[in-house]
Order: sequence, then structure tokens, then C-alpha cells
Amino acid sequence: MFDILKPNFSSPAATTKSLIQRMARFDLEDRLELIGNEYGTMGFRTGFGLADQVLTHAIITSRANVEFVVDLDATKSSGVLRSLKEITRETYALNFKVKLSDEVETVLESTQSDHYISKDKVRNLLTINPLADWNQKALVEYILAHEVPVDPADMLAAQPEHPVQAA
Repeated sequence: MFDILKPNFSSPAATTKSLIQRMARFDLEDRLELIGNEYGTMGFRTGFGLADQVLTHAIITSRANVEFVVDLDATKSSGVLRSLKEITRETYALNFKVKLSDEVETVLESTQSDHYISKDKVRNLLTINPLADWNQKALVEYILAHEVPVDPADMLAAQPEHPVQAA
């Protein structure tokens, strides 16, 4: 069982340090379990980039209760992206939605930033980034170790010394 305090939604910065300290002790799958145990159903918008695919694999492996939503821009992209979407759907037996349900109050994010947790006041969502302390090298190592399906062009472009880019 994980010990985490529910954040004060009016001031997510007040709980960021506590959440970061707790998450830092865990691998990615355990981080997702920690978050899921505290917040229940979560949402995740994927654009099928490297970080998104890593997080998708970890979500499935952890069995976290997550709604998968395809980024609307991703549905208009290239054939490679549409193929990766289908490969991901088949690999993980996923059904993608076009928008999050109204029950989702917590959203997972796969971009690297200095923000592990933030509050979207407009949509009243708590955003948690379990990959905030990862770099490209960590992503590539995870992808190779777990045989995560990715766009080969993204793998070629990945350079370990650069931070993770948004999907």
C-alpha cells in the first residue's frame, strides 16, 4: 500500500514535493499504481510519440485504470502514425476514445517539464507527469528493454542528451 496525501487542488505546488519524493522511489509502473490508488480513473491523451508509447506500455503493465484518448491532431497525421496507432491498439488490446469522460479528474502527461503535477483550472483536471525526471536515454532504454512499439524514425531521431519532447 502506498502512502500519499491527496493534493490540495487549489494549490498543487504545495503537494508537488511530497508526490515527487514518493514517486522517485518507484519504477514507472509502480508510480502509476501509486497515482491510480490515490486518484482512481485517469485519462491519457496519446500522440504515439516515444514518451507516449512508453507511458502506454507502463499503463498496461501496471493495470492502471486509464482512459486512452487519441490526440485529435494525431488522427490527421501520416500513414505511419495511423499504422502505429493500429499496432498499439493490437499489441495492448486498446480501445481509444476521442474525448475524456466527465468522470476523469486526473490526467497523465508524457512530456518532460519541471512540472510533476499541475492543475488545469479551465477543465478542472489534475495533471500528473510520471516521466518528468526521464530523459531520452531513459526512454530509449525502456523501449528496447520492453519491446515497446514505436515509430522507427522517432527512435533514429532520439538523442539521449536531449530532454523528452512533447508528443
